Amino acid sequence: MNSFKNLLIAFSVLFAVFTVILDDGNDRVAIAADRIKLTSLVEPCELIPKNEAESIMGTALQEGKYSENKKVGQKICIYEAENTNSFVFLQISLTQNGFISSNVLSSGQNAKAIYTSIKNAFPDRENISRIGDDAFIATPGIHILVGDYYLAIGAGNIMRNKDKLIKAGDKAVANLRLAQK
Repeated sequence: MNSFKNLLIAFSVLFAVFTVILDDGNDRVAIAADRIKLTSLVEPCELIPKNEAESIMGTALQEGKYSENKKVGQKICIYEAENTNSFVFLQISLTQNGFISSNVLSSGQNAKAIYTSIKNAFPDRENISRIGDDAFIATPGIHILVGDYYLAIGAGNIMRNKDKLIKAGDKAVANLRLAQK
C-alpha cells in the first residue's frame, strides 16, 4: 500500500503546486454564493459508479471513499480493491467551477486554468484526441477537460493501465454529459 499512498501524496502535491490557493476575504458572502452553486454539483462517484469501476478494473472494489479540497473546487472518489492484498484502485478527481469559491473564481482560477497549468507541466504527455474537449495521459493518469470540469483519473501505473484509464475516461465523460442535461 506504500506505493498507493505515495501516488496519492504525489498527486496532492502536484495539484497544490499548480493551483493558486487564495484566502477568502469575505467568508459569509462566499459561503452564501457557494450554497447557491451546490444544487448543480456533480459527485465523482456518480461519474463512474462502483459497478462500472469494477468492470473497468476487473476486480471487486470497496465502496467509494470521498474527500474534497474546496479551495480549488476538487472532489475525489477512490475505489480500492476488496482484497486488501491487492494494489488495484481507481481514483476519480473532479474539479468544477460550481464548487470553487467566488473569490477564487474572480481571481481567474477555474477548472480550465488548473487543467491548463497541469497540462503545461507535462511536455512529454500523451495527448488523447477523442475524449472530452481536451485530454492527455501523464502522471497520475488521464486528465480530461469537459467544459467547466476537469477530471483526473488514476489507476496506478499509467503505461500498464492505459486502456483502463481511457475506458474510465470515456465512461466518466459520458456520465458527466448525462448529468449536465
